[in-house]
Amino acid sequence: MFSLIEGTANELFSDGENIFITWGWRLLDENSKKLIPVYNPPPSIAEDYPKEIDKEIDEPHPIPIIEKEEDIPFEKKEKLSWLDRFYLFLKKLWWLIPMLSVIILILVLLEACDNNKCDTDCENLDNKLNNMDVLLDNCDCIEEDINNDELDSRIEREDGCSGSIQISLMWNNLNDLDLHCIEPNREEIYYQNRKSSSGGELDVDMNASNSSTEPVENICWLDVAPEGTYRIYLKYFAQKDRVKDDTNYIIRLKYNNQVKEFRGSISKRDGKIFIHEFNFQ
Repeated sequence: MFSLIEGTANELFSDGENIFITWGWRLLDENSKKLIPVYNPPPSIAEDYPKEIDKEIDEPHPIPIIEKEEDIPFEKKEKLSWLDRFYLFLKKLWWLIPMLSVIILILVLLEACDNNKCDTDCENLDNKLNNMDVLLDNCDCIEEDINNDELDSRIEREDGCSGSIQISLMWNNLNDLDLHCIEPNREEIYYQNRKSSSGGELDVDMNASNSSTEPVENICWLDVAPEGTYRIYLKYFAQKDRVKDDTNYIIRLKYNNQVKEFRGSISKRDGKIFIHEFNFQ
């Protein structure tokens, strides 16, 4: 069809007859085989169409030439101080502040816990006290008790014994306190083992059944006691005084012509406490 319109091949054949198929086109003349376009506008459009429109050809408006804008110099930013930069850094990473605070607090607490731990010297306090006792044993000095009369009176009242070693306990209420002593052979003398194989004996034990407000307990070796290290303990066995829990006590130790006295207070929550360790020769 493109060739037909251009006029180079405007003939079509069907059954040996020449035919033309056109729309919006007509022959140039009867003898011509060329086509020219035909346009017949509708009457309404043709009447409104101004005849002078063909004469008026609007020239295209010239394209305005945009002049190159002058380069605007770049305004240099004011240089920030290191404090401003640090503030901006913290502002971006604000969440690090509470995290670091918690970490620092944990480290401080751990350091404080480490500082409060007992060192080896504290852990070996018993050994140091034992060494102190050995030094005192080798001295010629004697520790005199300034309040022996009441204790001696109670021991005599209960017909308590005395010997090469004598350990006595005194307190002033109805509570039941128990005196314990561990011998060098590790045998323990107390209310359930009142007499040991070495000759030591708990001959006075009070406030177990019949309570007294002037109780006393006593352990002694009538014969020569075995040489070695002895350890003294005190146990809060039972509270029988409805008012008083904390109980003040006095423990007196006699051996090798020495007299030592230990004063303190014990309560039910303390249970069994260590009093003293000494070496007998």
